[in-house]
Amino acid sequence: MNKKIAVIGASAYLAENISNISKNVLLFSRADDWAKSGNADDFDWVINFSIQPEFQKKILPESELIDVNIAKIIQGMKTKFVMISSRKVYGTCKTLNIFYETDECHPADFYAKNKLATEHKVLDLLPEQSLIVRVSNIIDFPSRRPEQRVFMGWIRDSMREKGELNITENPDVKKDFITRDYFQRALRDLMNKDELGIFNVGAGFAVSLRELLPRIVGRGNCVFSGKNKELADQFILNTDKLHMVMKAFSVDELYTKCDNIRKVMFDNMGAHDNGKN
Repeated sequence: MNKKIAVIGASAYLAENISNISKNVLLFSRADDWAKSGNADDFDWVINFSIQPEFQKKILPESELIDVNIAKIIQGMKTKFVMISSRKVYGTCKTLNIFYETDECHPADFYAKNKLATEHKVLDLLPEQSLIVRVSNIIDFPSRRPEQRVFMGWIRDSMREKGELNITENPDVKKDFITRDYFQRALRDLMNKDELGIFNVGAGFAVSLRELLPRIVGRGNCVFSGKNKELADQFILNTDKLHMVMKAFSVDELYTKCDNIRKVMFDNMGAHDNGKN
């Protein structure tokens, strides 16, 4: 892809190696850096990965929503905008629901409520210039930044501190997972085809924690302490719309990534086996 892309929040977990998606990617730490660069309108696309800590702690006013402020700057430009949203806007379910882009959303926490409010405002400001991706759970090598408390950061920290992974959720909970590589390929293909609107970016299938986590850290390193808990927060993202643009994600790609992470990071920690079924 040859489109010129500005990436804001370049140190974010999802943005690692993002330069691979195009020959013309310019990285910015903050939205202000991009806005004051002198060539803010000299891009085909702007992607924002940045988020403030308060986003997860309270409902933010519109004036503090970074994506909204970027959208206001883009108004009147030829540039298009990618907002990184979340599968969490759909809410949480005990049953294994399949969520479509057109489904009614029921965000359950501050993070999800802020994301959904941001989506609405971005679409209002940039109806013909915005792409919103609702992203599934991401599996990849943990960030080198210990303060990033994402799913893989929890796995890394638990293994380092305890030599095992204590899973307090019911191991039969099923979720939709993709790799960061696939997520970034989705961004590339969606932008390359100038797609707009809301897209689910997920696997389109679910795997259980019982299947997934032993592949990452080794079966002997998993302690499933939540066996008697109710099933909760199960989901699949419907990806029919995405698959009109790009090839579907596969379980083989997911498990290959899990196996690679285990071999590189965890095969010398604690009691383990090869993590295979």
